Amino acid sequence: MTDLAASRTAEVPPRPTRSCVLDIVIPVHNEECDLPGSVRRLHQYLAAEVPYASRITIADNASTDNTLAVAEALAEELPDVDVIHLDQKGRGGALYVSSKFAVRGLVAALAHELAPQIRVNGVAPGGTLNTDLRGLASLGLDDVRLDDTPNRARDLEARTPLNVALSAEDHAWSFVFLASDRSRGITGETIHPDGGFGIGAAKSAQE
Repeated sequence: MTDLAASRTAEVPPRPTRSCVLDIVIPVHNEECDLPGSVRRLHQYLAAEVPYASRITIADNASTDNTLAVAEALAEELPDVDVIHLDQKGRGGALYVSSKFAVRGLVAALAHELAPQIRVNGVAPGGTLNTDLRGLASLGLDDVRLDDTPNRARDLEARTPLNVALSAEDHAWSFVFLASDRSRGITGETIHPDGGFGIGAAKSAQE
């Protein structure tokens, strides 16, 4: 499902953080005045009252004021505070992307906690052919299948640097590799079988 939101998401480069067992996501839009006090109060409470490692992620949903700059300043000031930013406002996009970050953090935390007995890794595929992924029922789109989109394969190919449209079978090989002894030195990682979508736009025919 990565392709539903990643195309309009700009990720602020993450700072090194410790493994956390509690991730709190704060979606914001044009909250430059209220954000500093709210985040500082929450951060102080977590430090004083919560007995395990935690992290606050501020998810800026296409703010048009100085919310993003304020959030980035808070991330620099306070430990275990991160920021993600969406370029376009949408229905639940900030929560969707934030949940992706939370899963990545969970993989890292579990890998550290369960080592050396167990390795923990994740797979985050890009757009996928031949799925039954449908729209949101709350928007009346539960009968709309993403795979029924005209020229779906060609669209996926055009959006990836490798010019490929991948299927579930393609993604399965990532799981096979991570479950095998060939990956015995890998833990805490999330790999992205997405045709290069996450590293940049597809190259033009002239390139």
